[in-house]
Amino acid sequence: MLRASAFLIGFALGAGIAPARADQAADIARIHVEAIGGMTRIQALRTLRISGNVITAKEQLPFTLIAARPNRVRTETQLGGRVIVQASDGVAPPWTLDPANSPARTERMAPAEAELFLFDADFDDPLVGWEERGYRLEYAGEADMGGRKLVRLLVVRSLTENIFVLLDPRTYLLAFRLQQLSADGSRREVVSRYGDHRPVAGVLLPHEVTVFINGRLSQQATFERIEANPVLPRDIFQPPTGP
Repeated sequence: MLRASAFLIGFALGAGIAPARADQAADIARIHVEAIGGMTRIQALRTLRISGNVITAKEQLPFTLIAARPNRVRTETQLGGRVIVQASDGVAPPWTLDPANSPARTERMAPAEAELFLFDADFDDPLVGWEERGYRLEYAGEADMGGRKLVRLLVVRSLTENIFVLLDPRTYLLAFRLQQLSADGSRREVVSRYGDHRPVAGVLLPHEVTVFINGRLSQQATFERIEANPVLPRDIFQPPTGP
């Protein structure tokens, strides 16, 4: 059984990290892209509509997630007979609309909430088109997860933002992603575990995502249906205006 706390500690200490080898990291990223469907099929995906359920510590909630390139995202979560909307157009700060508020109004997310909401908002995973996105890759050896050996890469997105990704060496599919978040001044270690990869328009996408924060289970999402390239309203990622 996965022990998220031990996983986080291992990353924090940097145990077992091999000398950085950018050429090997680039080769692994290339194999990963081919394994999930190839760049042509990946780039042909422009929008996604995902429906499923998310399980938190308290309850199971139906949700719909809508995403569009490069980093626009909207979630609609059913809770207690109402639908809570959260969204980002990739430029302005993310916003929330909760019908329970009176009067109903959109609100800007607090920095810590916004940082977590945008944690996995990029349409493509960090290894897809990494050069064009201005990232740097480093090979970081192997990670042992409960006896399961995984390939580990460090993705440097900026001077202050680094991501660890772990791939299954048999399939080269994404298994885990780790990142430190600190928008509210307190550091949080966020781990996403990906599973049940199935083809969507020829691209293998995870249908299960489990999130751990500081070693504790935060939520588990199961995708029941993923629709490729739905036509979306132009303003779907913008906060509503007017009555």
